[in-house]
Amino acid sequence: PLQILDSSLTTAIAKYSKAARNMEQMVLFPSLLRDVPQEDQASDEGRDLYDCYVKLKAIRMSLEQGLVPEDKEADGKITTAFSGEMFYHHFKGLSTVLNQLTQESNVLTSKYKDLLGVAQ
Repeated sequence: PLQILDSSLTTAIAKYSKAARNMEQMVLFPSLLRDVPQEDQASDEGRDLYDCYVKLKAIRMSLEQGLVPEDKEADGKITTAFSGEMFYHHFKGLSTVLNQLTQESNVLTSKYKDLLGVAQ
């Protein structure tokens, strides 16, 4: 079960990284995103697509650079203070967030293409 969760999380991270990199490669002029409102203003009140772009890029870089060092035992296994149920709860939340970030990256890329008049 833990291997399945690990594989699923790895897949979610890879999908997000791919979507965010695609976004970065497409958005050659991030300043064009200034003052373009986000579709869902409920979560980021008053923010534009430029703010969203900066956030998504920073999250990708943090994920790939690994800001949080792993706590390893002498035998190389990662230690955890979570019970199985608590771990699953946090894992599910992280997976949900990664999926949302992937979707945001894809939407932002599509909107940028629309701004430039690029066919999708």
